[in-house]
Amino acid sequence: MTYTMKTYLIVGYTEPGAFYCPDCFAGPTKETGAVFAGDEFDSYPVCDCCGERCEDVALTLEGWEAEQRRLDNEDAEYEG
Repeated sequence: MTYTMKTYLIVGYTEPGAFYCPDCFAGPTKETGAVFAGDEFDSYPVCDCCGERCEDVALTLEGWEAEQRRLDNEDAEYEG
């Protein structure tokens, strides 16, 4: 079975300079933006409140390359 996130699902919220997961989001303001599962980022956003990393978004090509480098570095540290 393949898990597919629906692109219309809200997976977080933004305020100027901040990202919040749905659990930590206090409520909308005039500057609130919704983050949808299909939105692309250069890196996975991290909640400014709880620190949870949101992996339900898509990554750009640069984001995938950066994530691969991060995972390679983790593997090298683990093996070393």
